[in-house]
Amino acid sequence: MIFCLKRSDMTLRNNSRYDDSYMDLIDAILDDFTFNLDSITSKTDISQSLARSSVRNLIACIEGSVYAMKCWALDMNFDNLSPQEKDIIGEKVYYLDDNGEIKSQKARIRIPPNMIFAFRILSQAEGVDNPLITSDHRWDSLKTAIKIRNRLVHPKSAEDLTLTSKDLVLVVDAIQFFTGNLVNIMTSIAKKQGISNT
Repeated sequence: MIFCLKRSDMTLRNNSRYDDSYMDLIDAILDDFTFNLDSITSKTDISQSLARSSVRNLIACIEGSVYAMKCWALDMNFDNLSPQEKDIIGEKVYYLDDNGEIKSQKARIRIPPNMIFAFRILSQAEGVDNPLITSDHRWDSLKTAIKIRNRLVHPKSAEDLTLTSKDLVLVVDAIQFFTGNLVNIMTSIAKKQGISNT
């Protein structure tokens, strides 16, 4: 598979320019991607329970990666971000309570626009090309994979919990699309910084 990239492999770790907490999060997520994808691709007869768990975990890995990318961009480009961009990165929205006090709450941001934003903002912060191409057919696979995960998390019938081999192929395609783009942006950043794979 394509899960050979870790920031530690590119020696971005312990570089004073980067916060290792994001490296740790991305490394752990890449481990989870590998484990969960291997769970659904290495067996010819996978149990429905393992397949459901793997699909839920894989989409959660995307969400974690997107959050880490946004935080990384915030650290690298804080002064050049608008207040609105900073709020989206922090996943906050504001409202007035009954006493007229300003309060914040967690924003509900759909994964696809959040991912587009994360790739764009990190690319800008690091001065590299954005590798995410939403016209790629796998972008639609990713959106469908998210719907499959949502169906598993909020089932309305026993049928909602059933994963077909077609569902699993689509999820694998979507995950490979996301991780391929993640690898591409991280590799571009490493090359720009003169850091090569070790």
